[in-house]
Amino acid sequence: MIATPTVFVLGAGASEPYGYPTGAELRTEVLRGLGGQIEKYAPLCEWLDKEGLREARLRCAEALVKCTPKSVDAFLETRREFELVGKLAMAYVVMCREDEGNLFSEEEIPGDWLRYLLSYMSGPFDSFGDNAVSFITFNYDRVLEHVLFNTVKHRYGKPDVECATVLRKIPIVHVHGSLGPLPWQESDGRPYHPPRQTQEVGAAADRIKIVCESAEEDLEFNEARTLIREAQRIYFLGFGYNRNNVERLHLGECKEGAWIYGTANGSSDREQEDVCALLNTQIDPAKDPRPVVFVHDCDCYQFLRYKPVRLD
Repeated sequence: MIATPTVFVLGAGASEPYGYPTGAELRTEVLRGLGGQIEKYAPLCEWLDKEGLREARLRCAEALVKCTPKSVDAFLETRREFELVGKLAMAYVVMCREDEGNLFSEEEIPGDWLRYLLSYMSGPFDSFGDNAVSFITFNYDRVLEHVLFNTVKHRYGKPDVECATVLRKIPIVHVHGSLGPLPWQESDGRPYHPPRQTQEVGAAADRIKIVCESAEEDLEFNEARTLIREAQRIYFLGFGYNRNNVERLHLGECKEGAWIYGTANGSSDREQEDVCALLNTQIDPAKDPRPVVFVHDCDCYQFLRYKPVRLD
């Protein structure tokens, strides 16, 4: 059981062990998908062309390759005329990664930080929801919700309705939207599988937001800030530390003496220093004791298991 209020802030790197692309990889797949270079995304191109979006599709692909942005989101920030095509492509690419084989396996999944975290979220079924954890995710995917539900269902052997009731006690906030609810979350939720109808893609695309659409007063960001204020430990997992995203979390409102740790996998010493500087600038210097800020060059699993991280 985790008793210390702990919030996990998730970026694309947190979903990578489960078969999802990082921000840069998503850009590459969207680019090649829109350009008709990847056969498995042919249905997306056919659908867009039927909807009269062929020219927009090809122009978007050309612009993406020539402006070399870090992510599709960053690209759409300045090229809003491609927002519809870009969102549909992102939704389709991410939905195509919904494969239970990447989540549940007889063999150990490399980098499976979720399973490691869930081993600490123990205790009787009725008190599972009392684990003092919450999640703020910048991802559109539904990995977290699907793994949580299946873990609880098969660990305790309880009916879906009872599992859903327990899990609703654990906050999960998608600040940039998601691909939609799962069946245990809403009666008309979409099961965890690749898209089977174009309508599913359109509905999912309508639910996602790029950075410039996430206003300061958004309900999701307000919920996220409440979780930040209540947490004693704030762990960033697989996060890219986009300045706008960091600033909108209002880390300055965190508790005195809070821990703010994070992963910075594959980063240089200079890049780690820059991230720490960014996080520190968000904090009121008058806080005493001042929150501890530190990032590590490691993946999410290594971070939780080997670094000075507490899960109690």
